Amino acid sequence: MDFMDLVAALNALPPDAREASINNVFVQSALLPQLGFSTTEIIPEYVVDEQINRRTDFALRKDRDGDIFIRTEKDPFVLVEVESRSKQMVPGTADYKKVVRQLKEQLLGSRCHSVQWGIITNANHIQLFRKHGKVIFPATEVLELTPNNVNSIIRGLRERIHNPIRALTVAIYNNKGGVGKTTTTINLGAVLALKGKRVLLIDFDYNQQNLTQRLGVESCKGLVFESLTSSQRNHLSSAVVRRDYEVRVKPASLVKVSFDVIPADASMWELEHLQEPAYRLRDQLRFAYTHYDYILIDTPPGWRLINKLVFWAADVVLMPVQPSSCDSIRGAAVAIGRFIPEVRRQKKNGLLGEEMSLLEPTPEPLPIFFNNVRNGEKAELKRALQFINDLITENRSLAPFLLPEGKLPHCLPGFAYIASADFGEKPAAFCHQYAFNYYLGLARRYFCHD
Repeated sequence: MDFMDLVAALNALPPDAREASINNVFVQSALLPQLGFSTTEIIPEYVVDEQINRRTDFALRKDRDGDIFIRTEKDPFVLVEVESRSKQMVPGTADYKKVVRQLKEQLLGSRCHSVQWGIITNANHIQLFRKHGKVIFPATEVLELTPNNVNSIIRGLRERIHNPIRALTVAIYNNKGGVGKTTTTINLGAVLALKGKRVLLIDFDYNQQNLTQRLGVESCKGLVFESLTSSQRNHLSSAVVRRDYEVRVKPASLVKVSFDVIPADASMWELEHLQEPAYRLRDQLRFAYTHYDYILIDTPPGWRLINKLVFWAADVVLMPVQPSSCDSIRGAAVAIGRFIPEVRRQKKNGLLGEEMSLLEPTPEPLPIFFNNVRNGEKAELKRALQFINDLITENRSLAPFLLPEGKLPHCLPGFAYIASADFGEKPAAFCHQYAFNYYLGLARRYFCHD
């Protein structure tokens, strides 16, 4: 098939086309082939979870030597969920929320650990989602399909799907300081590294430089600033420093663990006066996208150009809050309700060129977690939950992020030995089993299955 088949398929669908018609006329005969999948690489009604017999409309995966997908049904790569044209695929509507919820449930199915992409479409619109471990987030806006643009949009989606990025870029952020962003970045990265993941930590808090100092790393002395004011790509890679550790995992067993660090650069304050393009950090990190599994960026409080650079580069935003601090809860709510939508609007308005902007991933807020929870402080948690409920009453869109599934946010205890580990220039998760277990729980809650 050539790309004209997409136009013909769209034109052949009536305005009120139902799901079965869209599957036959548009998806299976035109869309999926144009996304680069042949007949033996497409399985309709694929079972994503055998225990509850949950199915998705289509599962896709390229055939491999001796492994024909339609025969083995192993390791799906893309899931596709189709709706009728009468369903409103507009963010915020009940129809849209329902189909996104269905897709996410399918992507997390027991047979879908290998899946990296999900697609929803009703032939009027289409949207691509990316899956990295347990994290699922929009990789595009909801894109309107017309005979005039369908070819270019599907070409763009095909390019994204067949050239996946290895790394998940995570901004650790709160508008308020002192909530444990640096401690979270260091110990979450340490746990992921100990689990065999390739990890890059970046200290973007050029003023305090806590991450750099706690890990005993020399500051960059202009390297980060130079890379962010240069059009030369991969310049930032010269700032990477490797940190090696020996970690006792059993009484008589030591293992070698390492992760990489881009230290803080005090010269970055000059960026605030230069107004560098917001996408510059994202471009300079391209060297890291295929080399690492996780890129964790420690950010300063507030909302300045430095933070905007990070948000433009990030796939998701993880926000620690302290239940004892209403300001930290409000700081997360402001990021979710104002700062992240601001970046999305800038991208959607075509600051990178219209087509490229539509195909750029947007930062997705992850549900907040309570950091430094003090043992026995039930009254403190109760007051925090009441404050959260008040914020949600003012803005219902905050609910999935402040009270995920209507439940208490994930809680991470605070202990003196976690802070004391800083003086040894070694993550607490490498020094204390309790700390390792708590941060492993955080990693499992948000990022990885094992």
